[in-house]
Amino acid sequence: MNKVKLKKISEGFDLITGLIFTGFAFWLTIMVILSDSTNKLIGYLFLVIWYIISYLCLSTALYRLRYRMVSKGLEVIVDRKNKTLNLLNHLNGTHQTIDKSIIKEIEVYYSWNTTPFSSDLGYSKITLEDNSKVFLTSTVLSQSTVESLFKAKVSKVKTRFMNKLR
Repeated sequence: MNKVKLKKISEGFDLITGLIFTGFAFWLTIMVILSDSTNKLIGYLFLVIWYIISYLCLSTALYRLRYRMVSKGLEVIVDRKNKTLNLLNHLNGTHQTIDKSIIKEIEVYYSWNTTPFSSDLGYSKITLEDNSKVFLTSTVLSQSTVESLFKAKVSKVKTRFMNKLR
């Protein structure tokens, strides 16, 4: 059995960075509007770039916060021999064993970005026979582990920059 530990993620740094970029973008907006230049196109171009960067930083922070809330207190033990996942929730003291007999389908969402900025923003959504859903974020268990354990049950594999939990 393999015990998987929760990786540390830094939504605080992303949030602070996003707020700094947003503040700088607001300052740039005021400077472009107040400038006497006849060619403001370059200024507007920089504004668009800064607002996009700010949006990426802020949305990454919010995604990470949601991932952390879903994964908080969750410990996953992988039993490759029996092809099961043992989920231990330390917050409410519950234990759940997932094997292929109770799985209806699995959707795997990878993050295509391999940098620390958003490489941890992938997850696996396991739908059980009773239509309840279990979300395993990449901070708890990698998608490739889930995919290799329950290959026949995987119905969807998506790759995106960031994956919103749905």
